Amino acid sequence: MWYKNYYRWAVNVAYRFTRDRDVAEDIAQEAFLRIYTAQDPYQPTAEFKTYLFQIIRNLCIDHFRKEQRLVQDVGMASLLPDVSHEKTIDRIEVEERLTRLPRHVHKIFKLFYLENRPYKEIAQVLNIPEKTVGNILYYWCKKIK
Repeated sequence: MWYKNYYRWAVNVAYRFTRDRDVAEDIAQEAFLRIYTAQDPYQPTAEFKTYLFQIIRNLCIDHFRKEQRLVQDVGMASLLPDVSHEKTIDRIEVEERLTRLPRHVHKIFKLFYLENRPYKEIAQVLNIPEKTVGNILYYWCKKIK
């Protein structure tokens, strides 16, 4: 039942990290496989999506680490663009923290930090005062550190 209800969501989450649909599908399938074969089955102490997100996040980090090792082993690192896998892992950490924020705060953070939109544009999109955007970003940045 979880697979049927959350598979598409899981692929989309993995895709946000990997930007590769095939890899995202593999990671989503691996996440569900781990849930079904886990020695310690899912306990509903947290929302299932939170539990699944954590598994996907860890699988994405493993994927990037494995990919980095393969590149180094083959000696082709100089052929790749200068995109650090550490930056990708940092982005995963940021997105994981963002999921814990209240929905309205999450929207503001996403628009500002991930889409690089200015306060004025965020205020227009969300129909709130520009000062409120700044206050929310300031308050929640201190709170999530």
